[in-house]
Amino acid sequence: MVAAVFALTLLAGSAVPSVPPPAVASPTIRVRIRVNTGAVEKHVPFADLVRNVRAIWKPYADMVFVDDADLDGDEYDDDVQLVVSDRPASAASGASALGWITFIGPRQPVNFVTVSVASARTLMTHDTWMGRRFDDLPPALRRQFVTRAVSWSAAHEIGHYLLRTGEHAAGGLMKAAVTAAEVMRNDRDWVRLEPQHIAALRLRAAHAGLRTRSEIKVPF
Repeated sequence: MVAAVFALTLLAGSAVPSVPPPAVASPTIRVRIRVNTGAVEKHVPFADLVRNVRAIWKPYADMVFVDDADLDGDEYDDDVQLVVSDRPASAASGASALGWITFIGPRQPVNFVTVSVASARTLMTHDTWMGRRFDDLPPALRRQFVTRAVSWSAAHEIGHYLLRTGEHAAGGLMKAAVTAAEVMRNDRDWVRLEPQHIAALRLRAAHAGLRTRSEIKVPF
């Protein structure tokens, strides 16, 4: 069976604030994200990546990051391998892809997601923020942009896996494209899940008999 690949693409332009959906209720999902910490550190600060992804998913799932060399023995509802790569990729539309995940069949994602630092830099190079080219901004701000873009891409691709779908939403975390202006926003409204995706997670958690939030020690 030919694998289908779904990607988060890049889009230049102004951000349009989304209306935040209702907060998700328990039960929730506990997810282990496996990473090669040393490999991640070559591209972006690992601690910042973890903090950003956890903050995005905090209303909906518990994300626990574990180094490949030090896997714990705890039980999780889902297990995902995250790779931060310097390899660029293209989406089906021809646009540059920030990240990707493979589906081997309907609702059958492979638990392996990749995000591209090269694509994050491409977005930064070809877009502007507050009327200025990123090349004209301080190096610390450029590094922050790349880390944020990689973090949001990782959260998006993890979303494809947890939701068991390659479809995109009209807005929020699971929309198909992201702008530089959105990456630099300090609010979280633009990376919230849409109501239909919240409902899908709640239904999956309920059917699987997953633990409720009150039974889980949230590491935030």
